[in-house]
Amino acid sequence: MELTVRQNTKNKFGQYFTPKVFADFMIDLADISADSKILEPSCGEGVFLKLLQDKGFNNLTAYEIDEDLARDFFNVRYESFVSANIDEKFDLIIGNPPYIRWKNLEEHLKQELSLNPIWNKYFNSLCDYLYIFIFKSIELLNENGQLIFICPEYWMNTTHSIALRNYMVVNGYFEEIYHFNETPIFEKVTVSIVIFKFVKGKTERQKIKVAKFYANQKLTKENLNKLKFQQELKEAEYLSVSQFKQNDRWLLQTDDVRKELKILETNCLKKTQNTLLNLFNNSTLEFNTIGDFFDIGNGLVKEFHLN
Repeated sequence: MELTVRQNTKNKFGQYFTPKVFADFMIDLADISADSKILEPSCGEGVFLKLLQDKGFNNLTAYEIDEDLARDFFNVRYESFVSANIDEKFDLIIGNPPYIRWKNLEEHLKQELSLNPIWNKYFNSLCDYLYIFIFKSIELLNENGQLIFICPEYWMNTTHSIALRNYMVVNGYFEEIYHFNETPIFEKVTVSIVIFKFVKGKTERQKIKVAKFYANQKLTKENLNKLKFQQELKEAEYLSVSQFKQNDRWLLQTDDVRKELKILETNCLKKTQNTLLNLFNNSTLEFNTIGDFFDIGNGLVKEFHLN
């Protein structure tokens, strides 16, 4: 869902509104025609809907859990996307899904997830509300359909998101990923953000086009276009990254760097641990820690008093 946090109210739905310049950039990443079926699973105030309509796309469906939002659009269904019974497929699913840790979820949202078969099969209480939005969106895509989301990047390499990552590897591939490390995109949000374009299908593209932007400054339309076409831009880095594999953390690094990190990670594994994970297994790998080899204690502590 797209939004800046409302003043003096609890952000109970994980709402952070997408700035127009980023929504416009994301729509331009899509390879669609005027009659393509498009879904926005958490439309917020409707920035994507408005831009899509302005660009001539009218075969639109949207969901929004907050009935106070997007009242000017006729094609918004005011119900939870997570529980909605959707019997159609889409060519493009685009937007800014909500991201809330389980412990911070409203009780009625926890109850909803506890009754959801997707959540119960693939996720658990260590997972984020975001995961089911990505998973269900892929299920609702046509073959060669596109998923374009803006969201935090932490799910790409955490252990408890491995079921989601494995599902994505089996069911499609990434075309483009844009990583914004310190770029201020959402008000009062400091996590690293990614925009990704995922294509559902069996045709595997060998490489992912990756652009990384490190500057702590707001991005303009001009600079976003430079990232898209990989033109020279201060604080930007462009990579060609191999498609991700099952049971791996997803690192936005070159093949050489990923190989070196894999060697380090393998050498840190406890030798008695079975390192093979099943496709949707949430089991964790056990790694050696510094404490397995050394005694750790406090050094000299000097006390200061401010007068």
